[in-house]
Amino acid sequence: MRKGSLVILLSALVGLGALGRAASAEDRQALAAPYLRALQSGAVGQVEGHAYGESRKASGTPTPYEGVSVLILPYTPDIDAQLDVIKAHQRDSIASYTDTHAEIVSVRTAYERDLLAAGGGELVRGSVADAAGVVQLTGVPEGEWILLGWREESHAIKGARVPPKDASRYPDLPVTTGYGAVSYWRTRISVRPGETTAVNLSDRGIWLTAVREEVAHPDAARRSATPKLRR
Repeated sequence: MRKGSLVILLSALVGLGALGRAASAEDRQALAAPYLRALQSGAVGQVEGHAYGESRKASGTPTPYEGVSVLILPYTPDIDAQLDVIKAHQRDSIASYTDTHAEIVSVRTAYERDLLAAGGGELVRGSVADAAGVVQLTGVPEGEWILLGWREESHAIKGARVPPKDASRYPDLPVTTGYGAVSYWRTRISVRPGETTAVNLSDRGIWLTAVREEVAHPDAARRSATPKLRR
């Protein structure tokens, strides 16, 4: 996460009172405890998501989105606040826009590590939509969850290359060959024992769209083929 974004994020959290301090290991353990108790007692339900694109014609049928990734994590206001800040400042600059995807991944993975360290690894639940655009998560403990879904579409850049004058001087200079447009869904859901919580992940309900640059190293083939000296 960029230094500027981190400052913005911390300032926003301070303004949220209790959310101004970083969550401790004890906080995460306390958060995970009721979910783990529900899991152990069998108080579980399931989550079923439907990922699809709306038809442009009124009489058309939706297009299923295969391969949409869905992740659910125990709901906590501090993670919600961090995601709010990322979206609020996504268009502050080109750098903010291009870093949005990495920042979301950073928040998500940090929270996953916190849960794992707190003994709540079982509470990190994820799956991928099938050919019909359906994704199911079973045996989910009752409680409040935050759901993140994402779908990526790759776009190539024609003629991407390093300028000749730079190629000779910097043979390892990476080249942007394309980008991935990552569409995100985000919602808070409630899971109840013995019930199915349905979630629609349509293109009309996308939370935000971010980009992920795809780069190549022109000198990678030569470097991989060069024998390494034994020490």
